[in-house]
Amino acid sequence: MGYTHYWSIKPFHLHAKQLRIDETTRVMLVLLCSDAHDVPIQLEVNNGGERGLSFVLSGVGRDAHEGFCWPPQPDPSAEPSPLFSDFCKTAQKPYDVLVTACLTIAQAMLGRDVLTLRTDGEAYDWRLGVRLARKVISDDSLPNPFGPVPGEP
Repeated sequence: MGYTHYWSIKPFHLHAKQLRIDETTRVMLVLLCSDAHDVPIQLEVNNGGERGLSFVLSGVGRDAHEGFCWPPQPDPSAEPSPLFSDFCKTAQKPYDVLVTACLTIAQAMLGRDVLTLRTDGEAYDWRLGVRLARKVISDDSLPNPFGPVPGEP
């Protein structure tokens, strides 16, 4: 059994969804390309095409595992409307902090009613990613998606 994060985006107006996802993706890329972290990463950015602005993130060398792909792609088997969902097994390698930061940012920007998160971890496992997300979007009140952690704001 691995250590995995899961996310899904509920369907909403396609144009509005794409604008909000693109904006969220840009904020995530600001984080990933900044000196706010010191995690060695592999980052592949696609600026356009059918997916719009997108990226794949992973660790480097032995610290690599599965790629974190954003935004999620539609699952055509979900009826009546396609559900956009994905998952990433990070094995709690160093880049996990960036995956949890990105997903925290995404839920803050898109809303809990739009982006649903699940994890094999606990709120405590997300604390460093949440701290990083707070720093990048300058919001110390940003909640941990999985609840409070003792000693954390």
